[in-house]
Amino acid sequence: MTYSLTAVDPATGRFGVAVQSCVFAVGTRVPALADPHGAVAVQAGFASWYRRPATELLSRGMSAPDVVAAIAALPGADSGQVAVVSQDGRAAAHTGGSCIDAAGHVVKDGAAAAGNLLTRSAVWHDMLDAYDGAQGRFEQRLVAALQAGEAAGGDVRGRQSAAILISAAADRTTLEVDLRVDDSPAPVDEIERLANVRAAHDELRRVLSDESVDAWTPAAAERLVAAAATVPGDPLLTVWTAIAAASAGLDDHAAAHLARARTQNASLEDYLMREPALSVDDRRDRVLRLLGGPR
Repeated sequence: MTYSLTAVDPATGRFGVAVQSCVFAVGTRVPALADPHGAVAVQAGFASWYRRPATELLSRGMSAPDVVAAIAALPGADSGQVAVVSQDGRAAAHTGGSCIDAAGHVVKDGAAAAGNLLTRSAVWHDMLDAYDGAQGRFEQRLVAALQAGEAAGGDVRGRQSAAILISAAADRTTLEVDLRVDDSPAPVDEIERLANVRAAHDELRRVLSDESVDAWTPAAAERLVAAAATVPGDPLLTVWTAIAAASAGLDDHAAAHLARARTQNASLEDYLMREPALSVDDRRDRVLRLLGGPR
């Protein structure tokens, strides 16, 4: 009834689980992190509480094969699935013999794909191949795995929910990702959209951390212009891009983003009057002038 991919990103050391199913809120039932020791996906006949002993064993330093062996020795293992990646980069999985067809798993270095009650066995193989061949951020590679699983046939009952859970980077430059689509006719499409929104907001957070809002640079504003272009409907990205662009003297970008912000927020002028970042010099007057004054 579920397909998932559990992996460690060799470039960053982050752990992640991507999952889709025709059940409500699969993100509350399947994935778990034992940050910074590994990640777990528990599905099929295993109850969600099986995640707890799995993550506890990972936290004690056990390898993925040993954790899987321990979980597979628990009651219900014949109808359950578990996939684990551990801090040493190893991956392992178990599919009980009583799991409903098509059911199975495939494991490579640092990643395991598993599924049950699927249309065909190609699902988990295609997921791992897509993950291995994908480019870009870890989130994008996990999304590619879900898209491949859906393209290969997915859950034989249909689709309802999806989730992506990723640990933070060791240096905390990238925070934990916990994205969930609990009820949707197209959960994989929606999880991809959320991953893009999350990436854009991460860039906003980095820019605000890297730059002083009292002295915006054109380079910082251009970074936000690029981030906002990926999520044009996001009101926070739009208005902060406008503020940064106006403050850096990029009037064309500022005016365009302010016009969009006005369509997204009926209280835009009220917000701009309160925003502390606009209290420097004549910045507030400049932004309001580019906005075109009150409606």
